[in-house]
Amino acid sequence: MRPAPRRPLHEAAWAAVACVVVFVALHPLLVTGQHALGWDLARSSWPEIDFIARSLAAGQLPLWNPYEKLGYSFVGDPESAVLYPLRWALAALTGACGSQIWIALLQVLLHVGLAGGGTYLLLRRRGLPRASCLLAALTFVLCSRFAKSKDQTVLGTVAWLPWLLLALDQLLRRPTWRAGVALGLVVGLDFLAGYPPNWFRNLLALAIVFTVEGAHALRRANARAHYARHLAPALLAAAGVATLCALPVLVAVVSAYEGSARSTMSRTETLRSALSLVDALQLVAPGLRHGGSLPALYLGGLPVLLALLALTRYRPQRWLWAGLAGLFFLLACGDHTPLLPALYDALPLFRYWRIPEQYLFVTALLLCLLAAEGLGDLLAAATLGPGAAARLRWRLVALLALLVAAVGWRWLALGPASRGTHAFHTLPHAGGALGLALLPTLLGAAAALPLTWARGAHRRWALPPLFALLLLDLGTQLRPVYDLLEPWPRFEHEAALLQLPGIAQGDRFADDDYLTHRVSLRRSVYDALGTHRALTTDRYRDYWAAARTHAPMLAASAVRYYFGPAADRLATQREVPTRRLAPAVLELLAPAPLAYWHGSPVIVDDGATVLERLQRAAPPGVYFERGDLTAAERAAATARRSGGLQPAVVQERSRNRLRLAVEAPAAGVLLINEAYAPGWQATVDGRPARVLRANYLFRALLLAPGRHAIELSYAPRGLRPALAAFAALMVVLLAWGIGLGWRRCRSCAPHRPQGDLGGTER
Repeated sequence: MRPAPRRPLHEAAWAAVACVVVFVALHPLLVTGQHALGWDLARSSWPEIDFIARSLAAGQLPLWNPYEKLGYSFVGDPESAVLYPLRWALAALTGACGSQIWIALLQVLLHVGLAGGGTYLLLRRRGLPRASCLLAALTFVLCSRFAKSKDQTVLGTVAWLPWLLLALDQLLRRPTWRAGVALGLVVGLDFLAGYPPNWFRNLLALAIVFTVEGAHALRRANARAHYARHLAPALLAAAGVATLCALPVLVAVVSAYEGSARSTMSRTETLRSALSLVDALQLVAPGLRHGGSLPALYLGGLPVLLALLALTRYRPQRWLWAGLAGLFFLLACGDHTPLLPALYDALPLFRYWRIPEQYLFVTALLLCLLAAEGLGDLLAAATLGPGAAARLRWRLVALLALLVAAVGWRWLALGPASRGTHAFHTLPHAGGALGLALLPTLLGAAAALPLTWARGAHRRWALPPLFALLLLDLGTQLRPVYDLLEPWPRFEHEAALLQLPGIAQGDRFADDDYLTHRVSLRRSVYDALGTHRALTTDRYRDYWAAARTHAPMLAASAVRYYFGPAADRLATQREVPTRRLAPAVLELLAPAPLAYWHGSPVIVDDGATVLERLQRAAPPGVYFERGDLTAAERAAATARRSGGLQPAVVQERSRNRLRLAVEAPAAGVLLINEAYAPGWQATVDGRPARVLRANYLFRALLLAPGRHAIELSYAPRGLRPALAAFAALMVVLLAWGIGLGWRRCRSCAPHRPQGDLGGTER
């Protein structure tokens, strides 16, 4: 093992800065001020940061979001990353500077730096040269798989992957409780970053590396029993810290998971993939793909060549990385290979995660690590003697010929009609297009060959052309990926809605894609619609698939205004009176109140019957499904019937709390037109009451006659103790980190002899 450098953290910080600078340079449209990263970043991440900031400014925890989709569990959606420390920092910045889109862009750049710095530090700790580490870091953050996800929630989870491998490597080298705490913290932060599917994939890679390298470390240890005795408590510390980090979100997810789209995901949806085995050649030729889709796994010709070169020298860890990269590529192929289907059938954990192509993140990182090892071999060749350097040159040339032959065969096998529509591959002659596809690889090999004989200062002149070719290659071949941008979204769309004639603030509306580039989360208005996420319930999807075209359902769910393409159809339905405010804007003149008492609830057999009744019911009724009620509740709901509808008075309506007052003329039901979720708790006149589901999607309470004070609060069972444990852990780790940094600063301070007051002698 090569000796580790003295100041790797400082070097990694500069490498992170370099990765961010190059990333921005290859995305020039970002600095023009007219384009921004879109997709999850604009529709979810940015408004979620704003929601967290506004919740904390109001003195409330962001547990429930009432402003969208009739309300949903914010903490129960892992993609909200509500406990992610980076989100806290960005929320604080939002509170200080206002909600600006550059704050969301800052989140992306911080994750780019985190991924690049972690990759650099992982390799530098292993003693690789600086140039090798920097090449791997740049390749990882600029490769097609990473760059294509720059505006997606998955980016935060992927950025922690190098740090997971680094923390595990440190644990296996020195199995102490401190190393265990560090590993557990990184695992926990990776989970809190907001994308559990890739957290699972990262842990799968980590488990395989731990199994192989842990067994190797145990065999290599002089005192195996002593090593094992230290390893066990370190692993327990890691498991404990990771569990405490993830526990609050897990508690909330368990309560929100049942009935979500993820819980009913089919086998076909889980295993569907656009990749096949021959797509591995996209590593060096992104045009070798069907349908002209964007490249999924392009690393650049030079890094792939260096990775193959690294495998020509036997090193156990290199072959472990290569085997793991191949394994995760097979998993990314999904239903095109038998591996993932077999794991799906044998292990339930593989049934929860769709989009198998995201296994490629692990493949990309491991190939970048191998490329660094290959460049390290080239840099060391000049010191090994002329014979060893010559053998390395011949290996490089042979591998280059092998790549050219493989890509040429695949190009000819595809045929002209199936070749990609990449800018380099639209030439009329296949031979010219193939030459341009392989040109970066050929030039990279030509730039790498001088490293085998360059010594001392001459090596410095050989490295810049190599890096320049790498950046030119990636910047040209992946230009369609880097240009995946959108116009800037704006929160002012809400103000535009409220400025339409006749619209009153505080009423609920349904924005059915009336405004393009909308920011997903609302800030102060109540939208019945919103972005569908992994844990959006099937009941919500079914309800709004029907409500969009049925005015009685919109009115029954307290929607007063509809914006969207179905306005003409809704206006022709006579069950609910309407008024046209604009070409695609409709006002429903008699919507149901937010909460009301109803004296004649109806019990039906299933949810389909409820939806059918709601589509034609005006004024709205109250419908229970038989399976949602106990025998006593069914008897109480149907004991006495009295007509009429009595609106409740809303006394407080905040994020996690709702206070109402209602005068019940007789025994009946209080229907609350906000989404039902298992974490809601209620009291009626100070006494606990069970929150029921009614009208397919909403909350309800059984009431006796008389005036009642009702209070509802959202707090899933076990969430508060989990949050307290998480907060205590964060405080302890923060204090420990500050103390550790203070001790290191003092140890690095110059030593003064005792009695020296710092003066100078005359």
